[in-house]
Amino acid sequence: MKYYGIAPIALLMLLIPCPQAHTMVVGREGVTYAIKERDMLEVIRHRLSEVDLRKLQEDIQAALKEEVKTFRLRDAVSGLPPATKGRQYRVDLTYTVPQDIKDLHGNVVYPKGHKLNPLQVLSGQGISYPLMLLVINGEREAELEWFAQSQFNNPRVKLLISEGYPYQLGEHLKRPVYHLTYTIRERFKIMETPSLVYWPLKSEYLAVRTIPVAEPEPRVEENAEWAE
Repeated sequence: MKYYGIAPIALLMLLIPCPQAHTMVVGREGVTYAIKERDMLEVIRHRLSEVDLRKLQEDIQAALKEEVKTFRLRDAVSGLPPATKGRQYRVDLTYTVPQDIKDLHGNVVYPKGHKLNPLQVLSGQGISYPLMLLVINGEREAELEWFAQSQFNNPRVKLLISEGYPYQLGEHLKRPVYHLTYTIRERFKIMETPSLVYWPLKSEYLAVRTIPVAEPEPRVEENAEWAE
């Protein structure tokens, strides 16, 4: 048998009498109130009025001061052995120019690929660099005692440490102290401590001298002969 129009199930549902529908009220309607939210800026202003900004600033400064006492750079060097023999070697700062270097008029002074030694350029112009770098181990007592009594404990020398914390040591020595970073170590070929880096007069190279603290302090000669 075939049905057309309404499907059999739908037709059957239409034929079944349905009970009368009833409605039911759940609960009772009470008094309603409008919800008023506080303005966010008003909340912020209220909170700020309760904060002692001076004390907050003092607390932050105190926390930073404690942090800096034990602060070390991520690339700070450690693990350098003590010098056992006094020796001196050269450091050549010559590098290859990555692109043309031009003057103010657009003229090429140093073309790309040129081997340039900045010390040679400065020396040719009568310019010298009087400052020195001294690298010591900031946690090796023998080196600290040696430095405090040496001729290098003066403003002309920039002190770098391979161990320890610059802030604490600077407070103790009453002078600025810096980290020895891997970049400086590689550039100046620092392998032991103490190591002194300086520019001999009219030289085209930097000099690095290792200084065993157990031996008498050597005199730094401006025209010292090189020990390869």
